[in-house]
Amino acid sequence: MIRRIQAISLECLAMIRGQWVISLVVVLLIAGSCTTVVLTTGRTAGTAQSVLDSLDAAGTRAITVKAGSGDGGALTPTDVRSVEVFEGIDWSGALGKPVEVRNSAIPSGARVAARPVFAEDLSPFGIEPSARRDGRTAYLNAAALHELSFTAPSGAVENQRTGIDYSVAGTLSEEFVFESGKPTIVIPGMLDAESRIEAIVLIAHAPSHVKDLTEAIAGALDAGPRGLKIETSAQIAELRGAVEERLSAGGQALVAGTFALTSLLVASVQIGLVLLRRRDYGRRRALGATRSLIGQLVLGQSAMLSILGACFGVAIGSVILGISGQPLPSADFLGALALLAFMTGVSSGVAPAWIASRRDPIRELRVP
Repeated sequence: MIRRIQAISLECLAMIRGQWVISLVVVLLIAGSCTTVVLTTGRTAGTAQSVLDSLDAAGTRAITVKAGSGDGGALTPTDVRSVEVFEGIDWSGALGKPVEVRNSAIPSGARVAARPVFAEDLSPFGIEPSARRDGRTAYLNAAALHELSFTAPSGAVENQRTGIDYSVAGTLSEEFVFESGKPTIVIPGMLDAESRIEAIVLIAHAPSHVKDLTEAIAGALDAGPRGLKIETSAQIAELRGAVEERLSAGGQALVAGTFALTSLLVASVQIGLVLLRRRDYGRRRALGATRSLIGQLVLGQSAMLSILGACFGVAIGSVILGISGQPLPSADFLGALALLAFMTGVSSGVAPAWIASRRDPIRELRVP
């Protein structure tokens, strides 16, 4: 089987070299369609992803449950465990009451609020899983380091009210700070019955899950009677969904039309080539080649030319977008586009392969 595939592949390459002009036309047609899609729909997809990333950065997936001021409004570890089990939640954690701290080496220095965090997964903060969770270790973002006059993430911060020191163990990921650009200090701790919880933060898997999760959380915590406040970015989430739908729908018709036209043109070129080479196919049939072999040769040529065209087209389109400073589409988009171009090229070779395999060798050899 492997030898047969190798033999057919070598024969296809020989046929492509023997008709290099037509082969080049097919490659250019497929490459042109890919480049067109990358420069139009691909650019739109890249822009859409940039817009969606900006909206996601605004907290479209975040749900915050804040403690109420009345009786029964306090949040407990039981509340945390009752909501983190819902499906569709990527991350959950509890926040303690913030305390003001200062650089232990500078008693008269600036003060920054430090917030206890109780979570199983601290990786979104950029904190290692093996980090200490004894409530005596602090992690600062870059703004907090600057505000407290730290030259490096080392030393200690002091609770202004109690005098307790928290050793500085590292820095926070800027992608998961509570207020981007503002000084933030996190003190990891273990959730237990003594933990004083001020808020529960949950990150939904997708913005579309926020509404349903909010309703489920409100019911599970009996939020209304207890006076709990549930804050979300529902309006931003809805805007995100609308933007995603509008931007993604616009390019579908263009992609379909482009590849439909490409398929028609490639099929026409290959049918013309089959008719021009009908004596060659007739000679092969007379020498014992089966109809399936003739079809495999034509489809093999189509597959090889489609691969070349798809790769060149995607690469050229991406380079043009990069040089012009336009947002690039995702790797998934480019991969799907290359696959679609390949399938278009191969499907365009089905009709020519069928025509070539059905030629009568005796009749074709009589053609002058």
